[in-house]
Amino acid sequence: MKMHRLLAEAASALAQSVFREHRVLDHALAEAFEENPRWGKRDRSFIAETVFEVARWRRVLGFLADSEETTALCAAQWVRMGFELPEWWAYRGTSPAEMASREGELAVQARAVRESIPDWLDALGESELGAAWDIELAALPFKHALDIRVNRLYVGKKYLAQVDELDHQPSDAEIDQNGEYDDAGNSVCGSELFHHLFPSRNFPLQLIFMQGRKNE
Repeated sequence: MKMHRLLAEAASALAQSVFREHRVLDHALAEAFEENPRWGKRDRSFIAETVFEVARWRRVLGFLADSEETTALCAAQWVRMGFELPEWWAYRGTSPAEMASREGELAVQARAVRESIPDWLDALGESELGAAWDIELAALPFKHALDIRVNRLYVGKKYLAQVDELDHQPSDAEIDQNGEYDDAGNSVCGSELFHHLFPSRNFPLQLIFMQGRKNE
């Protein structure tokens, strides 16, 4: 696969601004997308995936590229994504072939490097969770099921079926008596209809509110 130069440079610049200026990644992306309305869905997807993956797997990519420079981290990420690095992309680090070779060496690296987390976090997790820490780390890269709680006095199952990401009519077995629906795809939250029908709740604050009502 080939890359467009402008998109590659935009993704690298965004990642660099997140690292150097400590910007919130979501906000930086939203601002960039707003400033560049001509970027299509695939363009935005490429940039978002690059920046998010570089931020999440920074230590792994640094090991693969043998460099901490943002341009090298992006290069390593694009190799992982299956892109051919173009001649115009300049960076100081290992070649694509060396990156692929170093992938096989990841398994013998320190856990903090292998899982791309800070050393202090790895030490804290091991001290508090012991052997279970490895299980928790292994589960981090995967998307998990999303439980949606529905107020049956306000939202019925027929409205759930209107959400674009749901491809079937939820059955009574899927929606229990408490009005809960399990969406394993974890993609329903992005729709405008979802935010309209299911306003976000801050659960800890909700518990405090409920406790306050009990004490009245």
